[in-house]
Amino acid sequence: MKPKSLLVLNEGYSDNLGDQAINESIHYLLKKNGITDIKFQDYTKNLDGIIDISISPDVTSKDSSILVKLVRLLPVKLRWLIRNLGRVIKVSREKHDKVIIGGGQLVLSNDTFSIAMFSWVLFLRLFGNKRIYICGVGVGTEFSYLDKLLFKYSLKNITKIYLRDKKSQLTLMNIFRVESELIYDVAFIHNKLDCKTINDVESKSLLGVITYDVYRKYVSGTPLNKDAFFDTWITLLSESNVLLKNVKLFYTTKEDRVASIEFKQFVEKKYHIELPLIETSRLELLISEIKSSNIVISARMHALILGFTYDRKVVVYPISSKLVQFKKMIESDIALSDMQAVIESQFLNILNSNSNDEK
Repeated sequence: MKPKSLLVLNEGYSDNLGDQAINESIHYLLKKNGITDIKFQDYTKNLDGIIDISISPDVTSKDSSILVKLVRLLPVKLRWLIRNLGRVIKVSREKHDKVIIGGGQLVLSNDTFSIAMFSWVLFLRLFGNKRIYICGVGVGTEFSYLDKLLFKYSLKNITKIYLRDKKSQLTLMNIFRVESELIYDVAFIHNKLDCKTINDVESKSLLGVITYDVYRKYVSGTPLNKDAFFDTWITLLSESNVLLKNVKLFYTTKEDRVASIEFKQFVEKKYHIELPLIETSRLELLISEIKSSNIVISARMHALILGFTYDRKVVVYPISSKLVQFKKMIESDIALSDMQAVIESQFLNILNSNSNDEK
């Protein structure tokens, strides 16, 4: 029997357009299957709406109260609890027939993901909401001792887990001894949300440069300096038979917009070519640009997923293991329709599962 009321938890209010695409795709799948009472909460942020990717300079907070200064001295996970525990308890007290956590790479050792999952799972179950499903999530490869403990409790108390790639499935089993099923990233369904006619395709290549800090995070060995890092993008364009003069810059996060501006200045100085920067500050703007281009080049997985989903050629800047896996997958000639069939079938399994699945 399908649920009447369903709670969705993910990073849908993030200023990352990929997270927004995931959230839109999940809501589409729920509504397509007749679920109209959908409640949403951001997984880690106490917000009432999407964070805009502002094109204006940051405004530094002027709040210098003693209480704020003291809170900033606390460990990050404790600060998260102070800001979010009331919200988690309030939402967990409500009656939800089922709860979906995902997608995104939420099983990751960082400042907030482990404490967020632990808190949501603990209090949802405490107040009787025990039918909790992880859907379309990716899994990191290394975990701190505390993060591993928090995730271990959470994962053992999830009704069923559906992961977005086979490597994540292996990692979940090897580290946490927890089984899962494959569903693919739900953003692969996103083209079904958009019924508009595809725009005339231009001889235009979209290039999404990531920040130098992200590069330094993933690179092994001694990192290149920033100019040499930018030159690796020029090399990638050349290897992909893309003319620099045909490139237009885009972004999916605020930080990447800054990186695009720096790259634009680098190209003007070294190659004397002025690259246009397209302001893709909202998801619908990004989708429109993807549909009117013939190629998408990026190191952001969901920019690449959206490019692939809207039938554009994609070129991967393989900076991380998940991007390497994505590159292998799309080069295996897997059909989008087959992936979408798996996503829709597994979603039906979540919605149709009965109370006997509860842990």
